[in-house]
Amino acid sequence: MLILIAGIQFGVGMMVSGMTVPSNVHGFLSIFNDWNPSLMFVIGGALLVFLPIYNLGIKSLERPILAESFCVTSKTQVDEKLIFGSIIFGIGWGILGVCPGPVFSSMFLGNSDVFWFIFAMIIGFSLVSLLESKSPAYEVCEVQ
Repeated sequence: MLILIAGIQFGVGMMVSGMTVPSNVHGFLSIFNDWNPSLMFVIGGALLVFLPIYNLGIKSLERPILAESFCVTSKTQVDEKLIFGSIIFGIGWGILGVCPGPVFSSMFLGNSDVFWFIFAMIIGFSLVSLLESKSPAYEVCEVQ
C-alpha cells in the first residue's frame, strides 16, 4: 500500500511541477536557446525536502522501510556500457522531451502518443535483456 501511495505522490508531483510537459523539458535542455530554468527549481525543491529527511531519518535506518535490507550496487566504475547507455538515454530524452518516469504520469493526461513510447521502451528493455543474457552477468546489488 505504501508503494502505491508513493507512486501516486510521485506521479502527481511530476504532473503538478510540469515535468510531464515536453515543452518544459525541451526548454530546460535548450541551454543556448530560450532556456527555461523551471525544472531546476523542481530538482532543487525536491532536494530541499529530501536531504533533511534523508539525514535525519533514512540514513540511520538499519534497513529500508519496505525491504529486508539495503541493496547497494557493487558496480561503481564508469565503463563503456554506462557511457553508451547514457548517450542512448540522452538522445531519447532529447527527442521526446521527457524521461520515462514522467511518461508514465503522462498516460493520465490523455496523450496517446506516450503509449507508443512505452511500447518501444519495453521492446528496448527486452532487447537489452536478451543481449545481456548471452554475456557474463555481474552483480548489480550487494546486500548490506
